[in-house]
Amino acid sequence: MAENPQVGKRKGRGPGKGVKPGHNTHLEVHDNRIITAKATHEIYAIFKRSINGPWVQFSQYPDSELQSLIARFKDVGFTYSVLEEHLNNIIKDHVKRLFPSWMYEIRDPIFKKYASINDRVSHPPPEGPPTI
Repeated sequence: MAENPQVGKRKGRGPGKGVKPGHNTHLEVHDNRIITAKATHEIYAIFKRSINGPWVQFSQYPDSELQSLIARFKDVGFTYSVLEEHLNNIIKDHVKRLFPSWMYEIRDPIFKKYASINDRVSHPPPEGPPTI
């Protein structure tokens, strides 16, 4: 009995190169909150990639960094039917609401691994804030 060489192989093509994560995805907003899961995940991914300072609270987070995050999110390619200014406020509120948990997620492994403050400062997270 001959075995089928196609067993276990993937069928079809993968995603095309150069396709942005938000391609052909509509950003849905309800009660001034983003309800599209893919968009909220992408905002966090952009935040985690772009953070470059030791901001512990949202009030310390510079407005220029927030505007940069919003611009990067718009470049991802999501379509939306709200005004630009309204979208900026929605994204700002989203980041403000989740900022503490995001920073905790970035900083927590360092706090668990290193007990003293000197060790934490000398071993910052690779993608997170350099000073703890």
